[in-house]
Amino acid sequence: MIDWSDNYACNYQVQIKCGTSEKWTNTDTIIGALGGRQYLRLPDCDIKALRLVLRRSNAGNGYGIRQIRFMGLGYAPSANEFWRRIARDHPPGFFSRYFDNEQSFWTVVGVSGGRQEVIINEEGLLEVGRQTASIEPFIHSGGELLTWSGAKHEQRLEDGYLPIAIVTREHEKFALEVKTFAVGPREDATLYARYTVRNTSLVPQKGKLFLAIRQFQVNPPWQFLNQPGGHSPIYAFTHCDDTIYVNNDLKVITLTPTDGFGATTLSTGDIVEHLNYGLLPEYGGMADCRGYGSGALMYEFELDGGEEQTFDIAMPYTRHSGLQKADSALRAAKREWHEKLDNVGIKIPAAPELIDTIKSQLAYILVNRDGPAIQPGSRCYRRTWIRDGSLTSAALLQHGFVAEVREFIDWFAPFQYDTGKVPGCVDKRGSDPTPEHDSHGEFIYMVISSFGEEFDGFPQHRFHSWRCRPWRPRPHFYNHRAGPSGSAFGIAGRTESHLRSLLEILSGAARWPGRVGCLHALRVA
Repeated sequence: MIDWSDNYACNYQVQIKCGTSEKWTNTDTIIGALGGRQYLRLPDCDIKALRLVLRRSNAGNGYGIRQIRFMGLGYAPSANEFWRRIARDHPPGFFSRYFDNEQSFWTVVGVSGGRQEVIINEEGLLEVGRQTASIEPFIHSGGELLTWSGAKHEQRLEDGYLPIAIVTREHEKFALEVKTFAVGPREDATLYARYTVRNTSLVPQKGKLFLAIRQFQVNPPWQFLNQPGGHSPIYAFTHCDDTIYVNNDLKVITLTPTDGFGATTLSTGDIVEHLNYGLLPEYGGMADCRGYGSGALMYEFELDGGEEQTFDIAMPYTRHSGLQKADSALRAAKREWHEKLDNVGIKIPAAPELIDTIKSQLAYILVNRDGPAIQPGSRCYRRTWIRDGSLTSAALLQHGFVAEVREFIDWFAPFQYDTGKVPGCVDKRGSDPTPEHDSHGEFIYMVISSFGEEFDGFPQHRFHSWRCRPWRPRPHFYNHRAGPSGSAFGIAGRTESHLRSLLEILSGAARWPGRVGCLHALRVA
C-alpha cells in the first residue's frame, strides 16, 4: 500500500526479488496513476526485496511518498476481503453495499427458460449474467458524484407484474430510472437496459451519466453455494465502434451513441476514483492478469427544468442473439409476457394486487428455468430439486402452463438411477446421489398431476407417449417394498431436508381409481 504526496508518479514499475534469486522481476507496470493511496497486490512468494522504478511525475517536480506499508497475508486472504478493505477507504456509495456487510435485495429478469438471466438490485446495479461484470449508474453534476448512497430508491414491475424491473433513484435535482428487460429465444436472448435522467428542478441542469462496468456481482460474497458472489474478475476491455468487449465474451452495445469510454486497472485507480472527478480514464482498453479491471461509458446531458433524456444499451448473450431498437424490444417483451400471464383465471376485485403477485410469481418460475429444467433460483440455487420442481409444477398446472411441466418431466425422467432411485436433485454434474427418500413420490405426483385423466389404468404404455424411455416393471422402488396386497409401505426414513414419505405425498392416491398401480415398482430405463 503506497500513500503518495502531492508529487506522485504517474508512470512507474514495481519489481521484486523472490527466494534465492538475485534477479529483479517486474510485477506491475502502472501508466496513468492518480496518486493518493494505491493498492498493489504482490505475488504469493517469498519476497526479499522490492523497488519502484519511477518513470514520470505528475508535475515534473520529483516524487514524494508519505509511506509504504506491507500488509500480511491475513490482511486480505481473498479477493472479496481485499475489496472490502479498499471500500473502507472510500466514501459510502463508491462500492457495493455488501462490502459494508449490508444486504441489498434483488430480482431476476430474463426470458422464459432462458440460459442466462440478469439480476438487478434495489439500487439499480445490474449483474448481466452469472458471475459476470455488473453495470452501475452514476451521475456527475456540479462537481459532485451522485451514487446510490443518500438517494431515495423505489422499485416496481412494468404494468404491475411483468418481469421487467424498474428502479427509480431520486437525488436533490435529478431522478434516474433504470429499466431492464430481455427478449428473444431462450437459447439466444438479448438483455436491454434503459437509463432515463430527469431534471426534477425548475432550472436547467447539466451533467454526465456514467455507466460503470465493474468487477462486482450483485450476488453478495456470503452467497457461495456452487458459485461464489462478490468479486468477478475483469481481465480485459476492448472498445470497437459501438461495442465494448468485456473479457472477450460479454458484449455491451451502445444503442444510444456515447460521449466516451475509458478503462482502468486497480493500479491506476478503480473506475469510481476517475468518475469522482467527472473524468474517464485515459485509455479505451486495458488488460490485467489479476482481474482488477473496470471501465465506464459516458453520456453528457443538458436538461431544462422537468426535461428528461433516455440512454439505451444492449447485451446479447450469444453471437446468434438478435438486436433491435430498445423501443421495439420493450414492446416485444411486454407482448410476450402479457400473452403468457394474462390467461390467469383468478379474479379478486377487492384485492387486485394479489392477482399481480400471482402473475409475477409465475413469471419468476418461468424465468428461473434453465431451458426445460425448473429451478428455484438463477444463481446459487441454480439446481433442480424434484421436491421444488414438483410443487412448482403444481402451481404452473393450476394456471394452464401444462406444456412447460410436461417438458420438465421429459427432461428429468432419464436422470433416474438404474436401481430405480429417483434423484432428489440434478445439476450440471448430473444426478445427485444424496438420499431424498420422498423424491419418488414427488416425481409420481408431478406426472399424475400433469397427465390427469390420461393416466387412468396401468400407466406403462402411457409413458411411451411422452417420449420417456420405456418403464420397466420392478418388484420394488428404491428403499421400498410392497405389501402382500400390493399396498406400499416402508418409506419413512430421514432425508436430506425432510421427514416426509412417499405415502404422505400420495396419501390421496386411493381416490384415483386405477392409479395405485403407479406405486408398484416401475423405473425409467
